[in-house]
Amino acid sequence: MNILPVILAAGSSTRMSHEKQFLQYNNKTFIENIYNKLSELFNSEIVIITGSAHEKITSIISDEKATFINNIEHKSGLANSISKAAAYAINKKEYDAILLTLTDQPLIQIEHFKKMLNVLEDNRYTIIASTFANSFGPPVIFKRTHLRDLINNSISSGGKNLILERKSECCFVECPSAEYDIDTDEDYQNLIKK
Repeated sequence: MNILPVILAAGSSTRMSHEKQFLQYNNKTFIENIYNKLSELFNSEIVIITGSAHEKITSIISDEKATFINNIEHKSGLANSISKAAAYAINKKEYDAILLTLTDQPLIQIEHFKKMLNVLEDNRYTIIASTFANSFGPPVIFKRTHLRDLINNSISSGGKNLILERKSECCFVECPSAEYDIDTDEDYQNLIKK
């Protein structure tokens, strides 16, 4: 199965004193951290949806596998970037599914992505979502059949409502570390103390 990995990195980190894509963890920026994990797993292109920090991200990630989409509407929120990713993927017929990841979950290990890919190969499910702390969300894989729905529905809800609507087609893969997304300076300080 051919999967298009996407890093949603367009946010402007309004609740932080720094753009979180460039915060350091294990001697790498958050954007490098997720990019390197995906690059290890995928030989194909890796799409990065950028926004306010487009130039800075493109200067840090200079790999030939990287495809950058500058979302000039990034202030509309994450759902808008999901829509842009799905619109790109729908025009790429070679891809069977899209993997949506965030930059602000640096504790997610490569093994979690491998588990998700193994579940996808089972072919019983069209959505593979991460579950954590009585919730669910990214990283998440949507098969091609859901791309148009992501384009149409994502403006208001991101992928969450789609997952709820199609729960019978969804497999939830446990990922406790997905709970730790970095949204504030305090979150980041807690992360680097670990």
